[in-house]
Parts: sequence; C-alpha cells; structure tokens
Amino acid sequence: MVTVAAGIGFNILALWMVLVTECVLKRSRPDEKYGRMVPWKHPDTGLLGKFLSVIANSRMLQYLGEYVKPVVLVSDIEDVV
Repeated sequence: MVTVAAGIGFNILALWMVLVTECVLKRSRPDEKYGRMVPWKHPDTGLLGKFLSVIANSRMLQYLGEYVKPVVLVSDIEDVV
C-alpha cells in the first residue's frame, strides 16, 4: 500500500514540476507574432489535433529539444561543379 501511494505521489509531483516549468518558460519565452515562438495549430479540430497542438506548443519540450544535436547529413558526392 505504501509503495502504491509513493508511486502515485511521485507521478503527481512530476506532473506538478512539468506544469511549473511550463509556466516559467511561458513567462520567459512569450508567444510572438512571427518566428519560432508562434503558437502552432494542427489543422484537425478533433481530439487528436488538439492533443498534437498541446504537445507541439510545449515550452518544456522546445527547451529540451535545444539540447539535441542536429542531424549531420553524409554524402558520397564531392567536388561537383
């Protein structure tokens, strides 16, 4: 019983941390009219479209994505004029 309560409490704490981080990042990175901080809206108005819009507009995921290294494309073609 204690283990289940600890697991539920940890998940609630993790959710609270994500929501607080979203609020802090939304304040430090406000929406803009142009550029990369423009709110994105999925063309589908259903439940899936709304869910994807929330994920795409997540400031925390955008912040964490800045630490991912860009993909380097490798080509065998060299010295072409």
